[in-house]
Amino acid sequence: MKGVIRLGDPHTHGGNVSSASGALFEGKPVMLAGDTVSCSQHGTVPVNQGHPTWKMNGKAVIVDGCVAQCGCTLKTTLPNAGAQ
Repeated sequence: MKGVIRLGDPHTHGGNVSSASGALFEGKPVMLAGDTVSCSQHGTVPVNQGHPTWKMNGKAVIVDGCVAQCGCTLKTTLPNAGAQ
């Protein structure tokens, strides 16, 4: 299972999710394609890669392991809630 990514979740370049426009999940909004991360190496960058079939508001839901445009890999803080 790939856990859902939410506002504030970390990534491999030392930053975190800075915008998330999806519905609340466990009290935090879910990250969708086009939302952004704050990267210590590259500033604010979007994430366009998402789950191939899980959509919310017509956009792909971002899950653990998705990659931002700067190359950082997103890490979930909620590994038991997500998609196959």
